[in-house]
Amino acid sequence: MDKIDKLLDKQLNRNNLKTTAQSALVCHVAGQLSAGSYNIISFRDGILAIKAKNNIEAFELSTKFQEIIAKINVKLGSNLVKRIMFKA
Repeated sequence: MDKIDKLLDKQLNRNNLKTTAQSALVCHVAGQLSAGSYNIISFRDGILAIKAKNNIEAFELSTKFQEIIAKINVKLGSNLVKRIMFKA
């Protein structure tokens, strides 16, 4: 018997939804880890777009981008997030 994750993976691939589901998961995990300090805009092709409340917060977040990426990827169990794009 196949495990549920393998069955889900097959179904998502069959219906061309894997990328969409993966993006939603990345955004969800990033949102949980943000603790309200920034808003998640999107995730595509390894780039997570986040919105800071203002330019100062965007700058502060940009100094911590490696730490943010590492925390998200650890939680995901995979290195999906390669870069972060900050928007104020």
